[in-house]
Amino acid sequence: MVIVLVPRFEGLRCHCSDSCSVPSEDLERFAKSIADFAEKITTYAGSAADPGEYGKLIAARLCPNTLPYELGTSAAFAVASFNGRALGDDVLDVMLTLAANTPIVDGLAPDRGRIRKDFPYYGAPYTAEEQVGVTPMPRPAKKQAGSDA
Repeated sequence: MVIVLVPRFEGLRCHCSDSCSVPSEDLERFAKSIADFAEKITTYAGSAADPGEYGKLIAARLCPNTLPYELGTSAAFAVASFNGRALGDDVLDVMLTLAANTPIVDGLAPDRGRIRKDFPYYGAPYTAEEQVGVTPMPRPAKKQAGSDA
């Protein structure tokens, strides 16, 4: 049995009417952009015999935007296949590798040592000692009412 997970939040009001869609619209709305991006990246990387055709294949694989998972199996989000997503999967590396058709590693990865088998799966927050020398990111400025910025 395969379950398809749809990463959408039903019932929430959307304020971005230009970019909202449902999975059944993904191929029509996003396939060309995905294919064009993959074509450019594989052209730059020299990693596909026919970058245009490779782009179309990737667009067909990624649209519609759903994440299948086969019950009773281990979750894995990998270049070879998608079967859900485990907390330790390095999704950005997978997506960059798919787009470029060549391995790309960004040097960042989930802290797999903090993943637990029981809830909360990511475990306790980092302690003050673990954060020594880490500078927090500044919070973005709040928009003023009526401003376009």
